[in-house]
Formats: sequence, structure tokens, C-alpha cells
Amino acid sequence: MYTGGDLIEVVITSATTGSLRLDPKGSEDADIDIGGYVNADSDDSVTGSGSNIVVKNRKRWSVPVPPCGWSLEPDTLIELQLKADEIAEQTFVFTFIDGAVFKGTGAIVGDIKGNKNAGLINSFKCSGGGKLERIA
Repeated sequence: MYTGGDLIEVVITSATTGSLRLDPKGSEDADIDIGGYVNADSDDSVTGSGSNIVVKNRKRWSVPVPPCGWSLEPDTLIELQLKADEIAEQTFVFTFIDGAVFKGTGAIVGDIKGNKNAGLINSFKCSGGGKLERIA
């Protein structure tokens, strides 16, 4: 059986600032790139005699987190920015409605913005080295 569905919880844990739990908005896409190696897709990756040249490159894991609820106490936007401000990497745990849980060590990358009218933290991206591990 194939299953899918919402990303229902994101927990970001840091040794310095503790844990932050986020509630992603329902019915939003949540792509997962577990990281590892990628083979280059190049039409000219072939020798003169016709042998294939496989070019492998390491790539980091990443998860673009869908928009999340914005609470005021504590202020989710401020707490999320504090996590991004840290020098040390954090632990990320992503829980899906079908019971799948993934864990990785990394950082928040890119912009962090909120939409006050919608009461949401806009989508942001988390990524890190190595691979995202499935723990459940």
C-alpha cells in the first residue's frame, strides 16, 4: 500500500536554545531529499569509444518546511530566527501523518519570513550534511 499525507510536526533541537516545535499547515507539499550521492545527468558523459562516464557528487539532505502556525507566546518567528542565528548545527525531526519520522543534523538555510495576515511562518528550508535518517 502506498501512503502519503501531511508533515504534521517539525522539532528543532539545539544544545543552546532548547527545542522548538512547529505545526505545519495541512494539505501542503513537503518534499524530502534524503541526501547522499547524485549521478550527473550530462549527455557528454561518455568516452570517445562510447563507454559511460558516471560522475558522482555528494549532496546534502534537505526538507522545505511548509508554512507553519505563528504563535505569539513564545513568538514562533523570533524563536525560529534564534535557531538560524546559532553557529552550531541543530537536530531536526520531521513527523508525517502516515507515521514516517525522519531525523537529521543541519541548519535552517535561506530566508525566514512570516505572514502576519495569514498567521503563518512562510515556508523555509532545513538542510545538512550526510543523509536524513528514517527513524520510524
